[in-house]
Amino acid sequence: MPDTGAPAASPPAPARRGVRYAMLMAQSGGQLLAGFVLSLECAYFFGAGRVKDAWDVAFLIPDALLSVAGFALMQSVATAVFSRQLERRDSDASQLFSALLTLLLCTGGAVTVLGALLARPVVHLVAPGLDAEGTALALKQLYLLLPLTLLMGTSMFLGAVQTGYGFAGANELGWLVLRVFVIGALLLVPRSLGITGLSLAYIGGGVIALVIQLRLLRRTGLRFRWSLRLGTPEVRTVLRQAAGFGVSSVLTQIALLQMRHLASQGPVGTIAALGYALSLAGLVYQFVAKPLMLIEGPHIIRRREAGGEDAARRLHRRVIVAALALTVPIVAVILAGREPLVRLLFERGAFDAAATARTAAFVGVVSLSAFGDTLVAVTLLPALARTEGLAVPGAFIVANLVQIAFMALAFPSLGVGAVLWGVVLSSTLRGALVYLAGRR
Repeated sequence: MPDTGAPAASPPAPARRGVRYAMLMAQSGGQLLAGFVLSLECAYFFGAGRVKDAWDVAFLIPDALLSVAGFALMQSVATAVFSRQLERRDSDASQLFSALLTLLLCTGGAVTVLGALLARPVVHLVAPGLDAEGTALALKQLYLLLPLTLLMGTSMFLGAVQTGYGFAGANELGWLVLRVFVIGALLLVPRSLGITGLSLAYIGGGVIALVIQLRLLRRTGLRFRWSLRLGTPEVRTVLRQAAGFGVSSVLTQIALLQMRHLASQGPVGTIAALGYALSLAGLVYQFVAKPLMLIEGPHIIRRREAGGEDAARRLHRRVIVAALALTVPIVAVILAGREPLVRLLFERGAFDAAATARTAAFVGVVSLSAFGDTLVAVTLLPALARTEGLAVPGAFIVANLVQIAFMALAFPSLGVGAVLWGVVLSSTLRGALVYLAGRR
């Protein structure tokens, strides 16, 4: 990795935050559109049979390794800590950056090698129903895709650091670049390569995404040196918080599995309807909460360092009010027009009127989770920067445990309603606890 030394970066001017908010919304929309176009392209070229099944199984593994290696867990924590470092003009910012990135490269390299060594048993564990030909194809694609763990993991971390320095648009730029590249590459890849062409396109997109993030990193003035000095207070704080989010991630996966297990006991199509409903409810987070988090979160942290606690709290309250004020009308529109909306988006082919009615009914409940998700989004980064222990990850852990317990206890009486209201309860509790943690 090249030396990125440059004059110390300054945060973008406040007058430009509106422009950056619009750019982030465009990026979110671009990601959704690119994902949809890529799905259509894959369906056209590779269908929905054994070949695509095998590729999907192979792709799941490096995607999961991003969390195991710590890349996904480190994003919010890294953004919070580097927002604080920027305002302090701390001379150790490059040392912190080097230590964290070196650690992530080591863990990422280790899990990549481990994934290669355990490829066959892992594929059997993920998809025991694949036949011999499908398993062989999945293994071949997995060996090609495993470098994505390091490529995209590093890109995610660099984007999170740049977000801490005020360049919010870099946070998930890597995935957008990758998807756009794959869309174009699939039109040019020789058809004789088959599904292998898709894997090669993903690796090519990952390389380009990382190169772009490395060039953009020059704006921060950070210098990278191989270093594993993990004993400094800042590094210990980051690692504690990341470890807490690791526990939360495990509980989140347990809750998701429980949701689908319980939903499987309902009428046929309940699991699918739940997935569609959750995707619609997530639009509020994608287009309102997330842009506010990436732009205003680092700004609140810098305000605390420069202007004191009172100034930061006043700004934070304004951001919370604005975020919830934007969330209310969007949720109201979704609630009022949920059935026509579901019909417009999904009712075609095998998705019939009964599926529309079931999905719309689920949307009527899970869309209420948007308020808790919004509160988490605009409170998470300031809370992480203000606390040094496990208070913020602990909020996620408690909310997950409450959701798991509620679904188990309420399912006999509420049926699938226990799953829906469990989502709302968890998001609301998580939002309240993260907010309280940040005010301590």
